[in-house]
Amino acid sequence: MLQSFARRNPTFQSLDLMGLDLFALDQYRNAATYLERASQLQPSDLPTLDILGKAYWRAKNYAGVTGVFKRIMEINPNSAEGHFMLGLAYDISYQEQKAFAEFEAALAEDPSYPGIHSSLGLINYREHKVPQAEAEFKLELSRNPDDPISNYMMGRILREMVKPAEAVPYLTAAVRVNPSYRDAQFELGQCYMEMKEPQQAVAPLQKAAEVDPDFDEAHFVLGKAYRLLDRPRDAEREWNICKQIKERKNVQPVPAG
Repeated sequence: MLQSFARRNPTFQSLDLMGLDLFALDQYRNAATYLERASQLQPSDLPTLDILGKAYWRAKNYAGVTGVFKRIMEINPNSAEGHFMLGLAYDISYQEQKAFAEFEAALAEDPSYPGIHSSLGLINYREHKVPQAEAEFKLELSRNPDDPISNYMMGRILREMVKPAEAVPYLTAAVRVNPSYRDAQFELGQCYMEMKEPQQAVAPLQKAAEVDPDFDEAHFVLGKAYRLLDRPRDAEREWNICKQIKERKNVQPVPAG
């Protein structure tokens, strides 16, 4: 209904609402299309540019992030949105310390600004500061319980700590919000495998492989799940797919079994 309305009446409000709705559903590329059109109608609307920049970032459209950053800086470089977009720009170019400083500046401007703590957590995680990363992800979730990135990262951290049962609720929350979150689906499947529940592992592993058919690890682990479930033909099929993908990528294939 929203999409039909936005097509018939492409006002700022209808386009912005459609973009926000798609962003909430984690359809970032489609969300960016509508938000970009809305921002052209009201170029100085910072909240729309803010979500547009985040949509581009999550869709890995880094040129789009840079463009939004420049537009926000022309409007108000000292806003939380400005600092956050500058942080994303630095993060994309692997200047983590500058990114960290900008995210903290955004936090100082607006302590309730969504996405700052998850962004700080990602930098800490990449720098192997796991306790600090975990604290940031928990802070983000205390404000935004459905944040897929923080839920995924908490699940990943807990699985790496060999706590798969504790990781499952976080990963389940991540894929509930975004069923196409490939890495979260894979981590969830891995957790069930570590918990010796291969039957539970099949669905998320299948989804990870469906989202990214060239995700060789998903096919390999799915094959292991099938083997444990006494489904040798299915296991062999998945291992053959894994082998073919690795051969296409010119990577040494993983031996089946």
